[in-house]
Amino acid sequence: MTPLPRTQPDLFAAAVLPLHRLFFALLPDAAAQDAIQAAWRHVAPSLGDPRATPSHRLHLTLLYLGETAGPRVDWIEAATRAAASLQATSFPVVLDRIASFQGSQPPTVLRAADDANPALLAFQRQLRDACRIAGLRDAGHARFVPHVTLARPRIALPVPVAVASPVRWQATRFVLVHSIAGCRDYARLGEWALGA
Repeated sequence: MTPLPRTQPDLFAAAVLPLHRLFFALLPDAAAQDAIQAAWRHVAPSLGDPRATPSHRLHLTLLYLGETAGPRVDWIEAATRAAASLQATSFPVVLDRIASFQGSQPPTVLRAADDANPALLAFQRQLRDACRIAGLRDAGHARFVPHVTLARPRIALPVPVAVASPVRWQATRFVLVHSIAGCRDYARLGEWALGA
């Protein structure tokens, strides 16, 4: 009979590990960051003035690849292959309204009408398909809604609010981002230029 080990393995150890998230994103330029923050200041008082997303964390998620209890080198390699395989040109991004998503603590986001960014939507589909070919089968199962998260207030906006001046920037590159739950900063694992 095999003796029992002196200590049992911690069956709950994985539950306390921080979540690692991997996604592709567009980063607004400095002028767009300022415009995004100005748009947020327009509605913040009506939502209790919660803390806004810092400028260096503002991004538009192109494709969420998933989360795990630790970094996945195989996912990073597959995502890098997919990104490197793309041939795409620069395109404009336009966001013109502030709205709340659904959920227990719904984020307030800057977004646009579903048909406002056809070139962005086409590029996102191209990136999603490349990731699936590279082996990331679960990439992009959720419907893509282009947006930038402004804050996570406790109060939701009852209806979208149009911004006085739409936020615009030219997407000239996209990045692969790794984040860890609870950390203040993101790590950029790769960056790819979009052609002129």
